[in-house]
Amino acid sequence: MMELTPSEAARLLSEAGRVLARQRKKVTVHCAVCGQATEGNRKRKYCSVACSLRAYRARNRESYNARARERRRARASGQD
Repeated sequence: MMELTPSEAARLLSEAGRVLARQRKKVTVHCAVCGQATEGNRKRKYCSVACSLRAYRARNRESYNARARERRRARASGQD
């Protein structure tokens, strides 16, 4: 059996991954934030990075707002 170089092995694995990705079934999913229809696999929840960030901020609203208040206080105290 012939040994593969690391670059050849990586190339073969990448090609196998691309073949598997092409075979995945695409479905139409609706964004959990804005409701826009988008095509993707079943795991996809959001249509864009913007909606993903909006959902993250909504889930973590208290800690997100607390960090923002601290940044504003630090900025205000540094300008005195």
